[in-house]
Amino acid sequence: MANSQKWKSFELVMAKALSEWYFGDQTTLRRSPCSGGWPLKRSEGDIVATTPEFDKEFPWCVDAKQRKGGSGPEWHLEQLLTAKKHPILDWWFEMNDMAPVKAGKQRMVVFSKTAGLANALMVLGRKEFQWLKAVSGPFSAIPSMHFVVGRNEDPNAETERLTFMKFNEFLDYVDGKAIRQLVQEKGGW
Repeated sequence: MANSQKWKSFELVMAKALSEWYFGDQTTLRRSPCSGGWPLKRSEGDIVATTPEFDKEFPWCVDAKQRKGGSGPEWHLEQLLTAKKHPILDWWFEMNDMAPVKAGKQRMVVFSKTAGLANALMVLGRKEFQWLKAVSGPFSAIPSMHFVVGRNEDPNAETERLTFMKFNEFLDYVDGKAIRQLVQEKGGW
């Protein structure tokens, strides 16, 4: 399978999984048309709702990455501590320029070096992790890893904190349909 087909397939499988988890069917979310081909500032994310009404209910802007390396050699998680640059950090901070994030949607990056979701990891930032805990309750049963981005000498300054966890375990443990109901009751996220 060609490289472009691999990431397209990854996005498609992830769209179905997120759609089933949150909406209760596999067709409400889909991979973005022209995903990967939009200029960054126009990007809506890799997974989008099929209608504007469902888009208003879905609180995440999702970026999907199925690749072994960024623009360079193969990446590894431990390089977050040792490398000056890392593709995961690049992917994470690129989300800040996406229109849905600027409009208030929560950021979610899901990535894997292999095809399918079996080994996929997801990343949430400090804001997203706190929001999710507030709407779904604690989910400490999911093994996770936290990474504080950058260094700041001021103990009162908050730096970005990323939480990594297995994507499938997140979907199995956190009740997406209950979150959707809360979002509907509040009239938004």
